[in-house]
This record gives sequence, C-alpha cells and structure tokens, in this order.
Amino acid sequence: MTFIPKSWFNYCRIRCSSAGPVGDICFFTGAETAFGVYSGSNGGMEGQTEEKHRVAFEFREKLNAIAEGFRHNYCYQCGACVGDCPAANYSEGFNPRLILLKALLGFEDELISPDSEIWNCTNCYTCSERCPQDVRPVDVIIALKNICVKEDKAPDLVRNVSDAVLVSGITTKVTSLIEKRRKDFGLPPITEYPVEDLKKLLEKDRGRGV
Repeated sequence: MTFIPKSWFNYCRIRCSSAGPVGDICFFTGAETAFGVYSGSNGGMEGQTEEKHRVAFEFREKLNAIAEGFRHNYCYQCGACVGDCPAANYSEGFNPRLILLKALLGFEDELISPDSEIWNCTNCYTCSERCPQDVRPVDVIIALKNICVKEDKAPDLVRNVSDAVLVSGITTKVTSLIEKRRKDFGLPPITEYPVEDLKKLLEKDRGRGV
C-alpha cells in the first residue's frame, strides 16, 4: 500500500524554506541516480536551500498501522486541501498539503511533537470535502495526533483535556456561571456522564490502534 515504491529510491533532495519542504523533490538511490522529480514549487528560489533527506519508510509503516493513517499514501500533492482551510488562512505556517508531504517523506521528528503544526488543525473536515483523491487529510492528521498521544508527545493542554474527559466525561468544568446560563436559556441541569462506559469504549479503540 506504499504510494512510493521502496525499491525505487531511498533518498530525496528537497528544496526547503524556513517553513519546510516546498517542492522540486528529486528522489534517488544511495548512488544518487535520479528516478523522477516531484514538482510542487511555490515560485522563486529566494531564501530556499536544498537538502538531502532519507525517506523514512519506517515512519510511514507506523502511520499505516493507525486508523485512517494509510490514506497519506494516496496524496499526489494537488493542493486542493489548502484553499479553503480555515487553519491555513489564519494560522501562520499551517498547510495540510505540506503535512501530508512530510508524512510521505517520513519527517517524524517534525510531525510527532508537542510543537507540531498538526495541533493547529481544527478538524473541520473542509479538506476532506475538497480532496479529489479521497485522502481525507484531516483523518491523517488525527492519526498523527493519536501517535503523539500514544508516545506521550502531545501538548500539555491536550493531555489536560483528555484527563478531564476520563474523570468527568466532559472537556470543560461546569461552573456556577454555566449552570446559571443554562437555566436562563431553559436548558436542563447537567447530570453525571457515564464515565465508566466511556472508558470501556476508549479501551476498545486502543486495542484497534486508534
């Protein structure tokens, strides 16, 4: 299920900017025999460098093992996911196309980190609606987030929210102000949530690699 056959090459030469790979990626073997060029250039060469990077197929296999992570193999970098992405429009440095490219190349250190750009994704699924290849970039990003959590590399805020859900079943503490506002809007009082049932569901998900 590997989009880039392992037998073709082991390295790639990447034209980079401070934000990461931008295109003109030439794949080659250890002997630097070129097999093909991926062109995803964003324009001029100013402020860009060329780097040699080993394609980390090991990380791609790890991502394949996570639910929906395999979808990154089918991305051909058309960029349709970027145009209407609210996170890309308002978060500097966030680009779902580049995240998928980094997954294809195996940039594990950049993607699996508390400071990774994946945490700027709002999970709105706009990219999935736009993708002509049914890659569903947001599902790949969620798979990357799950790897971060599994390897204890998620931001503290994410861990705090996760811990709160396991204790109370909700992400936000119910304050007296929230209770008052609910009463003003004619909403019923918040009751206890079935936390034990939630924990059972989470355990089943972990067993499936989610």
